[in-house]
Amino acid sequence: MNSNTQRSLSALVLAIGLQFLTAANAQVDESIDCSDPGKLDAWGLRHCAARANQLTDFELNNAFKALRAMLEADHQRLLDTAQKAWIAWRDRECDFETSAVQGFDRTGSIYSTVWAACRESLTAARTKAIRSHLRIFKE
Repeated sequence: MNSNTQRSLSALVLAIGLQFLTAANAQVDESIDCSDPGKLDAWGLRHCAARANQLTDFELNNAFKALRAMLEADHQRLLDTAQKAWIAWRDRECDFETSAVQGFDRTGSIYSTVWAACRESLTAARTKAIRSHLRIFKE
């Protein structure tokens, strides 16, 4: 297996793992206070990062659907292509940003929290950009 295939498989496994983590944490007690990360243990930090990802994903998906609904078919295809490319970029960017945390070892306890925080931050920025497009297309 060449290194590109290995990286692709690793990214896929990581993405699936984060989706599982997010889905699993959706079932967790919502009474965890995420407002003061300094008071949280590693599990609490992962939980709060997953919760933040759920919220930003929800907001991005809603903005994306609203924008897509305003577009004609040709523009929808362009938006779909751009969004798929952006998701791939976001995930690789977060891989890079988190590489300093544990080198390339993705088993450290802080890695998933830092990766999720990166993902949440970039997703929030993308949501802002999509909402900006929405305003432009409404005019």
